[in-house]
Amino acid sequence: MNDMMNLVINQIVIKLHYRDDWNEFIDIYSNTILLGLTIN
Repeated sequence: MNDMMNLVINQIVIKLHYRDDWNEFIDIYSNTILLGLTIN
């Protein structure tokens, strides 16, 4: 994984620590996968 993806994943982990909003997590995770596929 490249640095951009690592930064995004770190943001997701931080959100999971401070929020219990799984719907938001799923939205972010889906967008991250789409972003990663677009970049790669």
